Amino acid sequence: QTFVNNYPNGTLTGNAHYWLGEVYMVERDPAAAISQFAIVIDQFPDHRKVPDALYKTGRAWINLGDVVNSQRMLERVIKQYPDSSAARLARELKQ
Repeated sequence: QTFVNNYPNGTLTGNAHYWLGEVYMVERDPAAAISQFAIVIDQFPDHRKVPDALYKTGRAWINLGDVVNSQRMLERVIKQYPDSSAARLARELKQ
């Protein structure tokens, strides 16, 4: 968190937000994870972690019991990044 506060526009900041989201997932705080993944998706739209952030957001919504938002995120990663490993995982999760 200190890193993203000190370097909000740094070249590694998008990656740092993604990994903060992962930490929150491990800590079983899916709402906080969604917030971090959303920063990657919205503020760093060309970042290589966007497909993974979309997928992980879908997983976090599942953990919160929100199937509608989960499906929306999983569909988005499948549609926007169909050849990514995140899309493959999203397809498996939807089955």
